[in-house]
Amino acid sequence: MLDIEKAKKLLLDPKFTLSEIAEELNYDSLQTLSSDFKKQAGVTPSKFRRLNEPIKEYTPKSKSK
Repeated sequence: MLDIEKAKKLLLDPKFTLSEIAEELNYDSLQTLSSDFKKQAGVTPSKFRRLNEPIKEYTPKSKSK
């Protein structure tokens, strides 16, 4: 059974690849992790990660004179 909270916590840390997270959670494959995660969270691990990326600060470009 997937520990969804642990999976989410790991997914929020960009230093871990999805394969490393699957291994950490004792999954034989990334595909199995993705399937189980989507069943519980409603989105794939990749999409969860994208949706929870920090918002980058907007920096306007300076105009040339």
